[in-house]
Amino acid sequence: VALQPVVSGVGWGTRAAESPQRLPTLSLGDPTDERSRAAQPPSPGPLAGVTVIDMTSMWAGPLATSLLAEAGAEVIKVEPSCRLDGMRGTPEMFTILNKNKTFADLDLRRTGDRASFLDLVARADIVIDSFSPRVMPNLELTRPALVEAGGQSLLTLSMPAFPPGHRRSWIAYGTGVHAASGLGDLGDGRFAAPFVSYPDPMAGLTAFTTMLALLV
Repeated sequence: VALQPVVSGVGWGTRAAESPQRLPTLSLGDPTDERSRAAQPPSPGPLAGVTVIDMTSMWAGPLATSLLAEAGAEVIKVEPSCRLDGMRGTPEMFTILNKNKTFADLDLRRTGDRASFLDLVARADIVIDSFSPRVMPNLELTRPALVEAGGQSLLTLSMPAFPPGHRRSWIAYGTGVHAASGLGDLGDGRFAAPFVSYPDPMAGLTAFTTMLALLV
């Protein structure tokens, strides 16, 4: 389930933004903006020295990585210009979930970007993704490939919507998980959608605590 991230072990990297649509690296908004500088953590934090590659989007994964960033980890969000995070449609929430991250415009289908990515795997401690199970294999970025570049000590955490079984390949956000799990069934043939997509933050919090446990 989205509440049970799949865990194994791995890493990623950064490149300066080129498109005007892209956020500059190191902060949201203009790096000279006082509000952007104020958003940066005031002290190193307990996870200082830990580098996280964030391949997540929307709410669940970015919540997990934002908490790692709040704890002092360096979080590098890989967001190619050709496929921006859908949460950008809700700018206030996007800002909250990504305020302490560095952005990397890397399209992993391109040879050069892929090489830059693999170079960065070598210095990373963690890579987190929220793709469907087909994406990383399609990019030839399975755990063995990442370990070859980054070593056995790296950690990976994947956050598919569903556990192994007939729904494994399905794509869903929290509302879809709510529906498929039966939690919205009122017991009389009617279904109620949730007021808020609660499985998303639950998954994000679970992923965060899982990664903390692995780091410890």
